[in-house]
Amino acid sequence: MDTAAHALEKWSVFKFYNKRDVEVEMGIKDKLHKFPVPDFVWEEYHLDQEINDRGILVDLQMVENAITFDERSKATIADEMRGLTDIDNPNSVSQMKSWLADQGIEAESLGKKAIAEMIKDATEDLAQVLSLRQQLAKSSVKKYQAMQNAACNDHRTRGMFQFYGANRTSRWAGRLIQLQNLPQNHMDDLDSARELVRIGDYDSLSMLYDDIPDTLSQLIRTAFIAKPRYKFYVADFSAIEARVIAHLAGESWRADVFKNGGDIYCASASQMFHVPVEKHGINGHLRQKGKIAELALGYGGSVGALKAMGALETGLTEDELQPLVDSWRQSNPNIVALWWNFDTAIKNAIKMHCLTRFQVHLAQWHVIHYSSIGQKTHLRQTTYWRE
Repeated sequence: MDTAAHALEKWSVFKFYNKRDVEVEMGIKDKLHKFPVPDFVWEEYHLDQEINDRGILVDLQMVENAITFDERSKATIADEMRGLTDIDNPNSVSQMKSWLADQGIEAESLGKKAIAEMIKDATEDLAQVLSLRQQLAKSSVKKYQAMQNAACNDHRTRGMFQFYGANRTSRWAGRLIQLQNLPQNHMDDLDSARELVRIGDYDSLSMLYDDIPDTLSQLIRTAFIAKPRYKFYVADFSAIEARVIAHLAGESWRADVFKNGGDIYCASASQMFHVPVEKHGINGHLRQKGKIAELALGYGGSVGALKAMGALETGLTEDELQPLVDSWRQSNPNIVALWWNFDTAIKNAIKMHCLTRFQVHLAQWHVIHYSSIGQKTHLRQTTYWRE
């Protein structure tokens, strides 16, 4: 067995490296002690540890059957596609694109949205092939595989959330199974479908449901089970981004819409186009434009954000996008002012290292962002008060 005596020179280098490493860590500690972690962050961290240590129970019998069902379903779909197209490998993007080209369709992408657009104008036979292609490309079974891999001996999965994983917003980041990104379910007979998977009755499931991959996708949430006498509740904040930005910017007309339980998409469209807009009522067709604008433009987005949100897929044309951006911004001047106030504040804070105090002026609020001790500028907890 080799010891330090066998390589004295290397041992010296190793000791020097470790010494420098400790010095750096002590230097970091010295810097960080000036920024004590607030008590509320420690409380969140303790809660994080409880959540991750407790974990969440998984129905592994159902998970294993779902994986098996997916394999059988994909094999059946692939065989059906071969019979309809003579493609050797229906999973091959290049072979599928080549086959579509023979049908007169030059497909740049075989993504979900691209295929959905092709189906709209396709013949019945072609639509069938494209639909099968979508089913074959469904990757939700990976969630089941992740559950199987992550489950401990007691069938509980742990370590699903990383504390402060998203360091810009301090939100938890999803890990392993990604619980923050689970497919929704809209099936009326969810319990019945789940039971068929759990008992392994593939024949009944395939007889009752045309799209097995989609059914398995909708059942993902049901693979997590609560302990006896407990239930899981699914909840979400309603239009939280739109509410927060309206509150911070003092965009009062938006706050009134939320306060009165109104439809922000209709209200936004009405404000943008200066006409009354009612869902399924007068000028109802404008609600979709209000919706896509609300989803894309609240935090500085422009034409690119509209496209990313699927504006073109909703029937909007390229020529309508920039006017839509302009209309939304004109209807929300306080929000636009907020963007630029923050932009100016951040740039000045970076340039003015000796900044003693800097205020972002909002419509109804002041926000203190930076304070200074001596020559060192540091971030402190944001403070709000009425003007």
